[in-house]
Amino acid sequence: FMCKCLDRKMDRLYSLYSEYYGCEPSEVVALTPSASNRQYFRLSDGERSCVGVIGLVPEENDAFVTMASHFRSRGLPVPEVYAVGEDGMTYIQEDMGHTSSSSSPIECCHAPTSSCPGSLKT
Repeated sequence: FMCKCLDRKMDRLYSLYSEYYGCEPSEVVALTPSASNRQYFRLSDGERSCVGVIGLVPEENDAFVTMASHFRSRGLPVPEVYAVGEDGMTYIQEDMGHTSSSSSPIECCHAPTSSCPGSLKT
């Protein structure tokens, strides 16, 4: 059972996928939730996949998209955001498989005293 608002947001993810890849996904799998208020889904057409995200707060989604773009431009291993829904509540991003932020330099460098190579400190 899904509420109608989730159905609409899933429709938006399908639309973003279709616009980006030129076909509809043939498989959608809910991913294990993280410590955020976002819902994650792996969308695939059998050849390509991406992660669809449904967020509750457009400003938080915008902040993630902006930071991801910035970090990618610096060569950090964060997912590329492919497309964002008009309402800012949904977006699709690169499927990094089993890679998580806990294995990236961002996670080990967030502390001000970190000596991690590639620290984000300026």
